[in-house]
Amino acid sequence: MRTFLPLVLALIGCGPLIDREADEAEPLQFFSSSEQGLVTCAERQDTGYRSGAAFAITVVSADGKPAERDTANAYAVMQQAAANDGVSIAVVSGFRTMAEQQHLYGCYINCSCNSCNLAAQPGYSNHQSGHALDLNTSAPGVLNWLSAHGAAFGFSRTVPSEAWHWEWWGGGPGGGPCGSTADHCTSAEAAGCGQYGCGCVDHQCNGIFCPGTGCSAQHAADCGAFGAGCADGACAGGTAPGSGCTAKETLDCGSVGCGCVDHQCNGGVACAGTGCTWRETHDCAAFGVNCVDHQCAGGFGTGNGCTAKETTDCTAQGCGCVDHACSGGNACSGSGSTARNATDCGGLGCHSVDATCSGGSCPGSGCTGKQTTDCAAQGCGCVDEVCRGGWCEGTGCTARQALDCGNVDAGCSMGRCVTQTGTVVATPDAGAPMPAPDDGGLPVLPGDSGPTEVDPNVLPPAPVEAAPTRLELVRGGCSAAPGVWLLGLLLWARRRRAPSGWRGRAGPSRR
Repeated sequence: MRTFLPLVLALIGCGPLIDREADEAEPLQFFSSSEQGLVTCAERQDTGYRSGAAFAITVVSADGKPAERDTANAYAVMQQAAANDGVSIAVVSGFRTMAEQQHLYGCYINCSCNSCNLAAQPGYSNHQSGHALDLNTSAPGVLNWLSAHGAAFGFSRTVPSEAWHWEWWGGGPGGGPCGSTADHCTSAEAAGCGQYGCGCVDHQCNGIFCPGTGCSAQHAADCGAFGAGCADGACAGGTAPGSGCTAKETLDCGSVGCGCVDHQCNGGVACAGTGCTWRETHDCAAFGVNCVDHQCAGGFGTGNGCTAKETTDCTAQGCGCVDHACSGGNACSGSGSTARNATDCGGLGCHSVDATCSGGSCPGSGCTGKQTTDCAAQGCGCVDEVCRGGWCEGTGCTARQALDCGNVDAGCSMGRCVTQTGTVVATPDAGAPMPAPDDGGLPVLPGDSGPTEVDPNVLPPAPVEAAPTRLELVRGGCSAAPGVWLLGLLLWARRRRAPSGWRGRAGPSRR
């Protein structure tokens, strides 16, 4: 007759058999001291069920029994409060896997094991959610204490006939030993590590001035979903503001003469790389400026756009360095000047060579050492980075040289003053090339206030950047250089004094 009991109950619509484990006997308690029942935070992932629906849960251990992590945290806080009142609460049964529930349900259906105790259909047991705990309510004082205080910690009885069955679905004062921070540390653990200048990850001191990134694997993955790195518990580096390095990493790299980018030594005087994150490079480039060691430099900004190591390496080859590439000097192609140099020198009517104003209306030929050598190999001079004079077209003179020769009633050829009879009367020498103006102006870039946390659940809005004006790119530019107007007036006056009757090879500056 007992074999047919489940069928009879099902036929009369006994719904509670599906929803919960009604009239289940109190599980046996295998320890008597709450000191044996500690919450252990070693995590594993499993599948929970509620009303037949599956969901992922993180399982830890409470009093040696598996429980969902947040439930275990709430239980640990409640257990300690009870202990302070002299009451010892312990978990007797916790989370059940699908296989365990199938076994208990088979025992109930077949009446072959587990004393034929009632059990819910697999997938419908409260214990499969991980949020249900059977507690030792038969122990002295436990049931009375839970009845009076359990709700304050978020726990409630959900099966009226089972005094031992308590569930947590939120509420209470918070806290607990497992994963209370984004990087799986308790507040106490984080504070303890902080006393040593460290962060805390997975219950271990990590980051800031300790080894490690200062971010859990999940935290780093959440930041990485947006192309950002993670350092010291915040999204930093990559597409996010900040260097992407911990304080220790930055100090360690600095001790060998390098910067630090995304947890790697980069840039500076000793390491390869620009010393800038993707975000920094992108933000500087939006203003036509390069990025060096976390600062905008080169391009239309101040500086040569190279790290100290890049500059040293290029110099060893007889070259200059511009925007992370060897340029100019006696051995490399290129002018050796940034766009900012060329713009500022151009405002003076000069060319820019190796970061100095040369050629045009300024002293010097306007050519690098390599350009001069290459032109000479063709039997030509070099003027403003182009082969001129000799076997090449043109006079081989800059505008400044032609003007100086005109002042001595001579023409100019290959950088020398020559009379109509071909006599060399002078070699213009107006001094060394002028340093390129540098007014120190740099664009103020957005989003440079240090590392900030990225919410992995919210897509960041696409940046809208207005096109920079020339004033934004070269703040002040040539007008900021002292005495520019005076130099222009002087050049005009010298032209006015030049003789008008001679029409030799004085170049295009003659009238």
